[in-house]
Amino acid sequence: MTLRPADLLGLPAPDLAHHVALFRYAMVALVVAWVFVVARARPLLAVAFGAFYALIATLFWVTLLGRPYGLFADVAVTRRIAECAVAAGSGGWEGVLSGEAARGLGAWLGARGVSPRLLMLGPALLAPLVVPLIGFVLYQLWSRRDRAFVGALLWLAFPTGDLDGLRGPGVLPGLWAHPLGALGLLTSVIVVLVVARDPRGWRWAFVGVALAAAWLAAGAFWARLGESTTSVNAFHRVLLVTLDQGLWFPLGWYGLVRRGEPASRALALAGLALFLLPWPALVRVEPWGPLALYRLGLILGAAGPAAELCARAGAALKRARATLAEVPDLRVGAAAALLALAPGSFPVWWSPVQLDAVFAESLDRVPGVVAEVADAVRTHAPPQSVVLAGPEYAPAVAALAGRRVLRAIALVPAPDEDERWKAEERVLAGRADAPAAKRYGVTHVLVAVGDFAEQGVESPELLVSRPGFRLVWQHPAGIRLYEVRARIPE
Repeated sequence: MTLRPADLLGLPAPDLAHHVALFRYAMVALVVAWVFVVARARPLLAVAFGAFYALIATLFWVTLLGRPYGLFADVAVTRRIAECAVAAGSGGWEGVLSGEAARGLGAWLGARGVSPRLLMLGPALLAPLVVPLIGFVLYQLWSRRDRAFVGALLWLAFPTGDLDGLRGPGVLPGLWAHPLGALGLLTSVIVVLVVARDPRGWRWAFVGVALAAAWLAAGAFWARLGESTTSVNAFHRVLLVTLDQGLWFPLGWYGLVRRGEPASRALALAGLALFLLPWPALVRVEPWGPLALYRLGLILGAAGPAAELCARAGAALKRARATLAEVPDLRVGAAAALLALAPGSFPVWWSPVQLDAVFAESLDRVPGVVAEVADAVRTHAPPQSVVLAGPEYAPAVAALAGRRVLRAIALVPAPDEDERWKAEERVLAGRADAPAAKRYGVTHVLVAVGDFAEQGVESPELLVSRPGFRLVWQHPAGIRLYEVRARIPE
């Protein structure tokens, strides 16, 4: 099973040190080509080319990943994957730890047939699609047809600013860490644009759309599949919704106040309320989602004034260039604005390696030994097995092999950790039927060099001489998998 997103997509893996500079030049070249498409081609083709530009801006970084985002690099991500893998393999009646009930979003998904591989690779594959899809949705569904073209171009070119991207909760830097938030954002935008198309009773539509967006955001905008990870203090929150938005803050609010319509106002106000309101501790609203709604609302608010400015600039440029006489003023001005602003924008110059420590750690491939051990456990231990493994390999046994473990302190701390340690001691002593051990039902022991030294296991091959152990697999690195034959039947 490949663990690299690029392998799944059939794309070559670039080298971070040698290809990033080429990527920057390629992005600038795409901007120049986009400018010609905006000026000369049909609006739909211009939006499609902008969606391709936005796709490449994120897809390049996906191809650098050596493993699924956060696997063995972030505890919350790894735990969700392990929950899903164990639930999918065992039927979901127990969690990652033997004797503990299945709980968590990963277990819920795994018990309902969601593949652990999808949960592992899904965030990396979804991230490049979110911004382009929203651009298409804006162009196709926004009721203000006179602004839809410019609004889609602005979103595709400037989904994140330099300051909000560097401060943390920007749209692009948070895509991998917020897969549910990305889906919630896309769903919220579709709901807002569809409901706001009805010209009758738009005030009620505005209220309903704002509540729907707030509900979707509060329920889905939690980082890393359900764990809140970004903490932003009050002062930084104010900066994020004002100065950090750059040009789009004054231009967006001018458009929202003077020439706004239900969709843009609903997105901006719902996002602003979710982002700034002091929510109680039980309601964990991750800042990324509300800020994304707010950013999109500002972009749509700015689309009206920006369209007028582009039309005026285009008319002036056409007077200076006779070859542009047949091109509409708006498209000439929009092309000029892209040429002036997009080459220096965040999508061209950002680096998730520097902004996201989890992303940086996910650049390294899963060690081959770890993958081989997981494959061996999956092959030689039946789905209902319980594996006793050391702290280095226990997360891999759960997340990659989909087998329950006795202990995994770094992954899932157990409330009965002392009892589990005693059970571990009894099993390694060849007494798996002891009362302290049989409640956990250990069926296999995975031991590497240096594991369980405190229990007197001086080397992995030592267990073969103890009663109740049968060697079923061994690795040249000294790792051995034993079947516990003295287990009491359930």
